[in-house]
Amino acid sequence: MRTVVGYVCVALGVLLAAWRSQTPAPVPADAPASVFSAARAFADIRVIARRPHPVGSVEHDAVRDYLAGRLDRLGLAPQIRFDRSVAVDPNGVTIVAPVANIVATLPGKDRGKPALFVMSHYDSVPNSPGAADDSAGVAAALEIARALKAGPRLERDVIFLFTDGEELGLMGAAAFFERDPLARRGGAAINFEARGDSGMAAMFETGPSNADTVAIYAAGARRPSANSLSRVVYKLMPNGTDFTLAAKRGLAGLNFAFLGDEAAYHSPLATPAHLDLGSVQHMGDQALASARGIAAAMPQQKADAVYFDVFGFFLIQYSFAIGWVLLLVAAALAIYAMWKARTPVSWGRGFAGVLLLLLVPVLVLWTAGRWFEGIDHFQRLAHFDFLLAGAASLAVGSAGLAAAAVENGRGRLVFMIGAVAAAALSCLAGFDWVSCGLAASVLPLAWASVRRTVRPAALWQAALIVVLLLATALQLFVPEAAFALTWPLLAAACIAAVRFGSSDDRPAVTVFAVVAAVVVLAQTAMSGASIFTAVGVDMPVVMMLPLLSVLPVLLLLPGDGRHSLWTHAVVIAAGVVLFGYGRLAPPTAERPSPSMVRHAQDLDSGKAYRVAGFDTLDDWTRAALGGGKPRFEPLPWTGTTRWRWAPVKAASVPLSTIAVRREGGHLLVAVKAAPGAYLALLEIRPTARLTHGAVDDRALKGDLKSGKWNQMRFYAPGAEGFAWGFDAPAHGKLEIRLTTTYLDWPKDAPPLPAMPANRMAFGTSGGTQTITGRSWRW
Repeated sequence: MRTVVGYVCVALGVLLAAWRSQTPAPVPADAPASVFSAARAFADIRVIARRPHPVGSVEHDAVRDYLAGRLDRLGLAPQIRFDRSVAVDPNGVTIVAPVANIVATLPGKDRGKPALFVMSHYDSVPNSPGAADDSAGVAAALEIARALKAGPRLERDVIFLFTDGEELGLMGAAAFFERDPLARRGGAAINFEARGDSGMAAMFETGPSNADTVAIYAAGARRPSANSLSRVVYKLMPNGTDFTLAAKRGLAGLNFAFLGDEAAYHSPLATPAHLDLGSVQHMGDQALASARGIAAAMPQQKADAVYFDVFGFFLIQYSFAIGWVLLLVAAALAIYAMWKARTPVSWGRGFAGVLLLLLVPVLVLWTAGRWFEGIDHFQRLAHFDFLLAGAASLAVGSAGLAAAAVENGRGRLVFMIGAVAAAALSCLAGFDWVSCGLAASVLPLAWASVRRTVRPAALWQAALIVVLLLATALQLFVPEAAFALTWPLLAAACIAAVRFGSSDDRPAVTVFAVVAAVVVLAQTAMSGASIFTAVGVDMPVVMMLPLLSVLPVLLLLPGDGRHSLWTHAVVIAAGVVLFGYGRLAPPTAERPSPSMVRHAQDLDSGKAYRVAGFDTLDDWTRAALGGGKPRFEPLPWTGTTRWRWAPVKAASVPLSTIAVRREGGHLLVAVKAAPGAYLALLEIRPTARLTHGAVDDRALKGDLKSGKWNQMRFYAPGAEGFAWGFDAPAHGKLEIRLTTTYLDWPKDAPPLPAMPANRMAFGTSGGTQTITGRSWRW
């Protein structure tokens, strides 16, 4: 990378990306009835997100009744669909929850046409008001209902579905799409979600065969924010939303979410006052236009498309076949530029150098990520912006340093010693095969490529070829994601063709190269920030994805790259400082960090404990555990799983009971928890395989495996409790364990210490768990 020009282009690109990442101003409440107004939606958010409202709580029922009343006042005749939802998660755990979905229909001209679902969920997690997740989505749906009703009658029905129990495992959506007759009427769905409470609202997922759906979205969205790479990435993640179940049924549709300021995700920060109304406005603007477009003409599901927005100004969309055309154009321009450069491709040192400047930042970023080893994801977010800036500086600076070292032929020992040092640092948290393997790869590459000066052409030519090969692989196997490399490659090939195809070094050539580079860098900076927000806090190495795409552009910038080692070293040092601050700086009142302590009591032994929810302890958690050195070992009921805990005096806690009976060849395990229970976790380990399981009157998928703990998570079990039954052989033995969670602290237990301003209660912190078990033979 040419040092001065390169870093100027990077800075300009980041500034352009930051400008175009600003959310729009909220539209005021007195706006015309046909437009979406975040100010109008905020009136609902303030009511819904007044306090946490998890399933089973009094606050949850109040939100349900409020929504029914709001829909009734809109004239949409709401219906509350009570059901008991049963699902099995990817780990084989059976989940059961009572749900109360709310449905309301805005009638269209032709009631027989497939309907559009507009979906959001109204439950929250404990200890979080859920202003963004998903009160903002619920309020957006209500505002869209109002705007659609105020306009001309639509061609088809729009069914507003407010699901329950999404936070428990998509339970309301599962009940709706599996058992509700209304589900069969759907042809498309629009869903709202959030994993933070600020930032641009991205359309990050579509239904199958999305080309026509995306075209409808692009035609109406004033400021589109979408790309097909996010759809590919989301498919690989274990996460799911209510839209996941709609897409599995083959429905077309769009899934919207904003991800900024994830510290507010599932935390007490998720209040109406903390929410960025510009995010709500951006989500509503896109979704309202999409709802009108889909209601007018249901999208045809024939093929998938490649798509991405350009700074939110417009959306580019094309077929997979066009992707091959663009790739061939980029390859032709690259070959032309290499021919005009009059420099033979360096198949040895050139490719060794490119591999070095790719592996060095990978090793640096991997080592940075290992610095967080043992720290929970949510405890890493207090200084997210510094982590993002630090990771980006480490990526660009270390790649630039490697490129400069190869071109100048200096610094071989620095890289070799640095690689060994990075591996050693990574292994401080425990032996790490990845860092050792990366260091072992860097050593011979540094020895082979950092020997004597090499022409810059050796690096940019090799980089073009490497990125071209990777783009071809993506086009073959993941064509929706290939644009992320194809377009930067096309820009780099254009820069190379203009630079080396010109007879003289005219200023216009330099201007073209700089402008093209800034545009590519800005676009990549926006996508890189999104990728880091999604997964980078846990894995900073993902910053290599945007770096790889812009690498040929950076290597092709005009200027002098000699004697630039110290400049890159300064950028790396800045990255270390920024990332280190994000890692080590204490949380603040504005950016608190989560803490979690529960009271746990064994009903059988009478012993009680205070248990920390995170392995990494802060001062408040240590004080809550008694101030001494807490133990880090398994509790009597946790098997080999270790927890931080301290013994305390037993308190008066709610009681739970287990009853087992046999009726012929059928076994029944009945559970009753005290009123107000949030969760009853029932675990059964039989000595023989048990078949045909059922919870109350609902058949379950899968059998109970012998010799292993089989789990059922029953949320809000109520005073009537539940029963888990199955067919059993003539003889056998059951080991049974019941863990019941309540969200309140025992009344006669010593209270937890006051939480400082820079800490916030998370999850079931401040709650109570009771544990009981028994064995039964038959």
